[in-house]
Amino acid sequence: MIPRPITQKNIDHIFRDISATEEVSFFQNRPTSDQAGFYLHRLATRPALASIVTNILNTYLQRAATIVEFGSGAQGSLYNLLVPEALKENYHQYDINPHFVEFNQQFTFELHMPKQPQKQKDLDTQKPFIAVGNIYEMPLADQSQDAVVGLSSWDSIIDFEQSFREVQRVLKLGGFFIHFQDIRPADAPLIKVEVEKRKQKSASPVQAIYFIENSEQSVFRVENHVLYALESCDDSFELLPLSRYLTNHLARVAQGQGLRVNINERITYAITSSCRDYYNGYKVINVDHPQGNIFISEPGLALSIKKDPQYEASVLPLQRKRIFTQATIDVIVAQKGL
Repeated sequence: MIPRPITQKNIDHIFRDISATEEVSFFQNRPTSDQAGFYLHRLATRPALASIVTNILNTYLQRAATIVEFGSGAQGSLYNLLVPEALKENYHQYDINPHFVEFNQQFTFELHMPKQPQKQKDLDTQKPFIAVGNIYEMPLADQSQDAVVGLSSWDSIIDFEQSFREVQRVLKLGGFFIHFQDIRPADAPLIKVEVEKRKQKSASPVQAIYFIENSEQSVFRVENHVLYALESCDDSFELLPLSRYLTNHLARVAQGQGLRVNINERITYAITSSCRDYYNGYKVINVDHPQGNIFISEPGLALSIKKDPQYEASVLPLQRKRIFTQATIDVIVAQKGL
């Protein structure tokens, strides 16, 4: 891991003030192609990811809990891949982007009800509830939710304080905010956070903010230099991976809004699972077994072994083996006081 200091030129664009209107407009108009790769990556590491998420959710939430997710994206990865079935009864998904919402409605419908006719009236009445919703103006009544959850969705916002004012407003007494960060967060909001903190402490706004050329978590774009870590003046100038920096920041903002932080930690979990169980219902499109990298296409599209030579060639030899998967997630659980 080789640190390379950011120059003033690298971050000049970050100092420009971005209005809430600009931010909302930007995210409302992103194409669904922006989400390419997220679902497939999580599918490939699902056994380990689901173990972490299931353990956390089952620890803090009851079966009939009212759960609302913000930033569900174009394919509802948290709901469709990781949330235990027992917690899906009263689960609502929101995303600020209407294109993502429309795509997620269709995707989830086909995923869970592939044999039913794809009529709009069916989509309108299907579970789960999937709709457009703004993290800064949550379309929910005061004290109406047992939990507000997110999967790498609090990692691109600008106004952390406003988002947590809304979390505090909509949570019932004793309710939980739970956020899982499983990919590299956007760097610009966190650099702005760090720069502002350093200004208050009369420290250099640029010095000791680093580009790091290594990471335990996935990055969905390839560049010569990608920011993976920030040296945090709130943590004794410790160099933190961006997802750890983000989760620490979420914890501090949550506490500032009156929530009690129950968990703020990085969890790495590894699991071995039967290839026969793991790939049932999926079509393998790339196998790199020695490295543990197996990538899978959309669920529900697996063809009969008799009819699909690619499926037979890829999956059949693996069904007698076991596969190792590992996931690293930064987790925060914060509770609204009773």
